[in-house]
Amino acid sequence: MAYDNLIVLTRKIERQNGCYRPDFDGQLRLHAAAALHKTMPETNIVISGGYYNGNHAPSLAEVYAEMLSDQHAVPSERIIQENGSINTIQNFNFTLPMLRGSNNAFLTNYWHIKKAQAVLRNRKVTMDAIAAEDILEKDPEYKEMIDEYRKRTRHSMKAMKQAVTTRIIGIRFGNNLIGEKLLTEMARARVEAQSKLERELRE
Repeated sequence: MAYDNLIVLTRKIERQNGCYRPDFDGQLRLHAAAALHKTMPETNIVISGGYYNGNHAPSLAEVYAEMLSDQHAVPSERIIQENGSINTIQNFNFTLPMLRGSNNAFLTNYWHIKKAQAVLRNRKVTMDAIAAEDILEKDPEYKEMIDEYRKRTRHSMKAMKQAVTTRIIGIRFGNNLIGEKLLTEMARARVEAQSKLERELRE
């Protein structure tokens, strides 16, 4: 399905060999945007992200736009930059008024979709959500990236479970039963969500 606009929610950038590049999750979003452009060449790619590292570094949108243009041959006339936002709420607050057309979607990572959708619901806006992982896992060119993503997901889930166990033990010895119950419920919900994500990635 082609869209009028595809909003790319950016991630932080890192300085590597004198150049600024997206972090790993950001690279997934960038490559997914490039892959989608091949199937939807008339769709505007609206890149949302301001000056994460301060004014001494380029904006997130500038870095993504340059890479899409230079490395993926996305025409500059198809790229729209939003350079003011520094969080998900601002991403949409600043980007929505810029959109040309009403058939829109946003692109991010699995773990970020629910937060982004909550922001849109608060604004009474509906649009399709696209996970970068869904796009890239269909393309053999990105197999190594998706395999690395799966490794990182498993590692993050294991670390989170260990951290939850440590906190629960600490609270128990502190005799804070209410805090223990709340933490346990929150931890269980997060672990279940991560487990579901891992199952989806294996399918």
